[in-house]
Amino acid sequence: MIGSAASIDDIPFDWIVADLQEGNCIPFLGAGASSFPNDGNAKPPTARRLAMELAAESTYPPHQLTLTGPAPGDAEAQERFFRAKLDCENLMLVSSWVEHGRGDRRRVHDKLRRRLASQDTPLPFNPLHALLARIAEQKPMAMITTNYDDLVELAFRDRGVPVGSIRDRN
Repeated sequence: MIGSAASIDDIPFDWIVADLQEGNCIPFLGAGASSFPNDGNAKPPTARRLAMELAAESTYPPHQLTLTGPAPGDAEAQERFFRAKLDCENLMLVSSWVEHGRGDRRRVHDKLRRRLASQDTPLPFNPLHALLARIAEQKPMAMITTNYDDLVELAFRDRGVPVGSIRDRN
């Protein structure tokens, strides 16, 4: 239905809100849920940014190649350079290398905690997180997120809404 909307005004937001309030749908939050407002200091870093930081800090092998750059006119060197750059932007790949190649899972955990869920400098949740918390205050809901940040949890706690996870049930 949304794919057939001619403009955002054609999207039946009132239906979506009603379904949320009645418990008839489960919100699925991807990276876009935490990517606004446009104030760069008020939103979590992208997975790409985290991957690049972790690659630089951990001496991830392809990172050195991205520092030197490709030799001009050498097609194979340019391909290696661009492949290395793509590898350094892949959080799953860099994190896996740090954890398994370096044997340093703690470094990955600490990096994510510092940048995404710091007790000292927490990121503020945004209006979407607050809206979902207000709805959950009235009707408990399941929610799925692919995000590493804890902004949904912060919004829920701010309103006194209990937060649980699949991990809590195991």
